[in-house]
Order: sequence, then structure tokens, then C-alpha cells
Amino acid sequence: MAVQKRYIGKAMQAAGMVARGISYAKIAQELGVTEATVCHWMQAPKIQAEFDKCIGDIQRANYGKAMTLVYKQLENDKLPWLAQGAARIAIESFDKRLNRND
Repeated sequence: MAVQKRYIGKAMQAAGMVARGISYAKIAQELGVTEATVCHWMQAPKIQAEFDKCIGDIQRANYGKAMTLVYKQLENDKLPWLAQGAARIAIESFDKRLNRND
């Protein structure tokens, strides 16, 4: 399934929008196409690859934000030892997951 060359830019943009959780209806409205067109685009391998890339970028950004919060908690001397242990476990878990997805 291929996307016509003249629509490749819009299709790539649609992939990023889908990755951010925007509905096909909203994407179609913004890009001036039908929902069926957006659905068709999302089935194309090149567009799926762009979607996967966008999802990875979003996950890495969210990981960074989460880790910033966890490290701030670890620096808090008033945090109970159990919460510090949970924060350390979260860090290890996130690191393993991130390394598995790269």
C-alpha cells in the first residue's frame, strides 16, 4: 500500500498526529482529507515506520520527564526509605525498558 508522492508530507504529519493521540476525524479535518484517507495512509509501511518513530520520540521524552521527577524525589532527605527504594526500583525498571526498546 503506497501513499501518492504529493501526499507524503501530509501522511507523515498524520502519523505524528496519530502518535500524539489525535483522532482520525480531527486529523482529516486539519489536513483537508477524509478519515478514510488517514486510515489508508496509516496502513502504508513508510507511514507506519514514521508513526513508530514518533511513538519512540514521545516515549523517550516522557521517560526523561519521569526520571527527572524520580531523581528529585531521591534527593529529598525527608522522603521515607521505602519511597526511596521504590524510586530506585522505578529507575532500574525504566532503564531496562528503555534499553530493550532502543
